[in-house]
Amino acid sequence: MKMTTRSGEECASQENMDLNSSIRELLVEMREQKREISSLKEEVRGNSLSVRSEVKKLKTEHELKWRYESNKIQHDFNSELHENISQVLWAFENNKQEYARELVNDACEQLKRRNKLIRIADTSEGGWETVRQYEANPVASDSSDESRINRAEARAAKKKKAKSKKSVKPSATVTSGSLPRGGNTFSFPVQQQRSGPMQQLHSFHPHYFKGNARDGIGPCFACGETTHLRRHCPYTRRIPQLDVPTKQ
Repeated sequence: MKMTTRSGEECASQENMDLNSSIRELLVEMREQKREISSLKEEVRGNSLSVRSEVKKLKTEHELKWRYESNKIQHDFNSELHENISQVLWAFENNKQEYARELVNDACEQLKRRNKLIRIADTSEGGWETVRQYEANPVASDSSDESRINRAEARAAKKKKAKSKKSVKPSATVTSGSLPRGGNTFSFPVQQQRSGPMQQLHSFHPHYFKGNARDGIGPCFACGETTHLRRHCPYTRRIPQLDVPTKQ
């Protein structure tokens, strides 16, 4: 009878131990699930922040108008780098060391590539046009990077030359730059002076006048004014008539 009672107590004790062990395992599993759920929430929060940042970035890019494309390229690069650093900080705060390490490596590669593009633009005659050709025209993987840069530089120089030819157009019309200083002012050529007694009478300077000849009656080919014709010129009327002796 005593053996039976002792055996029953041992069985009950073993069952209690098994039950306690199961409860502990269940609690551990629940804590792990809770930790995973919290981690998922943080990831969702981080993704949400990233999406909001991208939307804000697109909105800013749409609103901004750049005078120089090189400034826009630098601004976009800085914004992308800033976003990566923000993600790195978030990863460290949430114990995402592997994710943070990947972001840091990506940032290093971006900086390395950016410095390379700046060097290409600085050493090439085509400048940033060479960089655009270098990025927009990928070549086969077996081609060397140096030959790729040379081809991009050749295309950039050709495009730059064509653009300069297109911008220069010859014109047959007279521009304001071809006129004398002072607006549309111009003068008639000085006529050759006569020799003999009439030289001092015809020694006068032609007047400068402004405006268009269509605004007046003239121009007068004696003095240059536009208010009258040569036959009505008051300056020629003032010249006294001299008696020139004739041969007998």
